[in-house]
This record gives sequence, C-alpha cells and structure tokens, in this order.
Amino acid sequence: HGESGTGKTSLIRAGLMPRLSPDVFVPVYVRVLSDPLREITRELLRQLNLQDANLADLPLAEFLTAVTERVSKTVIIVFDQFEEFFLRFDEDVRRRAIAELAACLTAARLDVKFLIAIRSDYFAQLAEFEDALPQIFTHQIHLERLTEAQAVEAVIKPAERLGIQVDEPMAQIK
Repeated sequence: HGESGTGKTSLIRAGLMPRLSPDVFVPVYVRVLSDPLREITRELLRQLNLQDANLADLPLAEFLTAVTERVSKTVIIVFDQFEEFFLRFDEDVRRRAIAELAACLTAARLDVKFLIAIRSDYFAQLAEFEDALPQIFTHQIHLERLTEAQAVEAVIKPAERLGIQVDEPMAQIK
C-alpha cells in the first residue's frame, strides 16, 4: 500500500511479475472494475487459453483448484488498485467476494497466493476482510515516495544493467 503515484502498479508490473518464473508461477493481474470474482476467472482462462465453459461456472475455490491441478504451478492473483473494490461494490457483493476469497485460502489442495495493491487512504478498509481472513494484515509493505536521488537511480541502474547509456542531462531532469 502507498499513496497514489508511489509506484505500486509499476513495482508489480515491471518489478514483481517479470521475476516470477513461468515454470513455477502463473501470475494473474486483475483490476476489480466489474464482478471481482468473474474477473479472476475470465483473466485466468484467457491467460491459460482454456476454453472449458464448465470451469467458468464453478465457485472460485473449485475453479482455482481445477486450474492449479491442470497447470501444476502456483497461481499468484494480483489485485491492483484494489481501492476500486470499495468504491464500486456494495456491501453484499463485497461480502460474497470476501467469503469466496476466504474459501480459497482455507482450501486444502489449493496452490494460490493473493497480492493486494491498494492506496494507503483505503488500506484500513481491508478490515472488512479481517473476520474471514484474519491474516489480511500479516504481510504488508508500505511504499513511500522516492526521493529525487532514488528516482534518478531507479532509471539509471536498470539501464546500466542492460548496457544502455543514459545521458547526464536526462538523469538530471526534475
């Protein structure tokens, strides 16, 4: 979690997801703009090129169990900009989604991890999950804004690792 503009999405899309070995993990990037549970199903079916209509109609835990057994990999579901969950959905939809996510985390053979990226001003609203998912606040990272020096380093160091020369004037842009 972090303030808007601290780089949560960039960290996930450019930092985390490319580093997940495709031999071990299936990362699924999800934004909760419509039905949060259907978005997971739809994106995973698309990403794995599965055309099984029977799978799509299963409850989330059953769906994910079937998929993880087929692929024999850990599925990492990344919810980005999760504040949308609280802005777009009423309490009934949120309660149903929370119950289904909790069922996933308590399923015996389910090899799935969830990552939630959320603006700090909505972070406390994750307390809605606490009864069903008491570990919701166990692992958290707070992203701070980069200093100017850190921002320059964030551009220059990766470029250097790739053998790309960054012009000095470019590095000094504010």
